[in-house]
Amino acid sequence: MTTTASALPALPSNADVRSITERVNALIRAYNGAVAPPVDLTNAINFPPTVSAADLTVYMASNTIIGIGTVNLCNTGSIGAAGQKWEITGVGLIGDANSTQTVVGVSIHDGTSVVANGGGVMGWGVSNWPVTSICRAVVTLGGPTIFTLRGSGNDVWCVAYSQGYGGALNTATFISARRIS
Repeated sequence: MTTTASALPALPSNADVRSITERVNALIRAYNGAVAPPVDLTNAINFPPTVSAADLTVYMASNTIIGIGTVNLCNTGSIGAAGQKWEITGVGLIGDANSTQTVVGVSIHDGTSVVANGGGVMGWGVSNWPVTSICRAVVTLGGPTIFTLRGSGNDVWCVAYSQGYGGALNTATFISARRIS
């Protein structure tokens, strides 16, 4: 529709959906100013972006007793290069064999410091029922880096599960790394 919005005739009260849609589009274009040309992606470089095994990695943890304190659950191995931006996600499926209230947490450590953390409270008189704790960070690397998922608990029977337990299906304890740029 190339007509300006002010030159459009009034629509009848029984106008079809297409006529109404064209009218709304004309009014939006008039309100927003000049019509933007369509984007041509035929000459776009790396569109859609390719993903290689070096750009995405996931490491699962084995069943690990955390107990009282903090332990390493799994790590990414050495990833990336200086200047690359990565999204690191850690998920801890953590339960407790006792029927006690348990405070649990996960954190992502880059070898020097914690870059993200998350946690929750579980238990409340139900043994083994796990809570899923998630943390995520976007990090620009200074060079190849190993990120470690760590789990924390406050009871001697606090455990990180490798896969669904106590009814929590399709869940696991893992760390993943995805290259963004």
